[in-house]
Amino acid sequence: MAAARSIDPAETARADVLYRALDSCQRQLYMAGRRAEGLAVRAEMLAIGRAQAEVTGHSEVRGLEDWAAGLSEEGRYAEAADVMTELVTAMLPRGRRSGALAWSLLEWIAALHDAGRSGEALAAFETLVGMEAAEA
Repeated sequence: MAAARSIDPAETARADVLYRALDSCQRQLYMAGRRAEGLAVRAEMLAIGRAQAEVTGHSEVRGLEDWAAGLSEEGRYAEAADVMTELVTAMLPRGRRSGALAWSLLEWIAALHDAGRSGEALAAFETLVGMEAAEA
């Protein structure tokens, strides 16, 4: 990770290289049971994803799904639901892509349910059902 951090900030590939290095690091931290450190690395990954989205103008932010999962694992359900709402809101206009949207919708529904937001979870489920019906 130190090598990725040492890349000149002006280098266009730096963000991608650093993101991949951080992703590998956070996986190792979680596998070692160092959850707090893993979550901190995920926060850094999300910051890179947000910066890249701002530069490119893309509405989908890389790192949101991992961040939401980390928040949920720590019992921070309301925050995880908000992050998943942001992710799904950005994904919906693009429609289905190899099932990624359907899986994200399911994760969103679970996050909303865990946060005690059953009405929103039901509405999200209706979105999923409607999308699946349109595909059939």
